[in-house]
Amino acid sequence: MADVLLRRFQPLHLKLERVGPFRSAFELPLTGTEDQPANFFLLASKNGFGKTTILETVYGLMGTLALPLPS
Repeated sequence: MADVLLRRFQPLHLKLERVGPFRSAFELPLTGTEDQPANFFLLASKNGFGKTTILETVYGLMGTLALPLPS
């Protein structure tokens, strides 16, 4: 596995549960037409509904791409 090289990050679906304001399962599709990865997202809601939690989760997942793989 040391030779794994990830070239892009294209999430298709995000499921959050028991994190931030999401006590029960919350699922967010991240695809556009024909279930293809979307290039643009819009998150809109009132304050305290989890927008920052979603963005921090995606940021954390993207950060795993920068970690060196274990030897």
